[in-house]
Amino acid sequence: MPSEADTKKEGACSAALGDAKFYDHAKTQEWNNSIINTILENCIKETKSKKGPQYKFVCNSSIVQHTAPTEEDDDDEEEGKEKEYKPSGARRGMHSATAAFWDDARDGMWSYKYDGGASKGLDIIIMLVWVHI
Repeated sequence: MPSEADTKKEGACSAALGDAKFYDHAKTQEWNNSIINTILENCIKETKSKKGPQYKFVCNSSIVQHTAPTEEDDDDEEEGKEKEYKPSGARRGMHSATAAFWDDARDGMWSYKYDGGASKGLDIIIMLVWVHI
C-alpha cells in the first residue's frame, strides 16, 4: 500500500505550480493534470511487482481560489508594464469528507493539503484511494 511520503505529493504540487505568482483559472487543468500524473506514477512505481499491478488507484486534485486577486492602483504605472496583483486576504471555506466500505487491511486512502499555495491565493487538496486487486 502506498505511503504518503513516497508519493512525493509536496514536490508534485510545487513542480506543477512552477513560478506561478497567483491563481490563474486558465492554468488549473494543466496544474491538476500534472499533480495527478506525478502522484499516480509514483504510486505505480512504489507498488510494482513481478506479478503485475497490486492496486488500483484513484487520485483527485482540487485547486481552490481564496478570492480573486485585486489589482494594485498605481496612477504612475508605465504603459506596457505587467500589472502587479496581490491577494485580497479573504478566504473561502471548504469542508470535505469521504467514507468507504472495503478491506481496511489492504485498501485505503489519504488526503493532503498543500500549504505552499497560500501565498499564491490558492489551496491544493489531494486525495488518493487505493484498492488491492
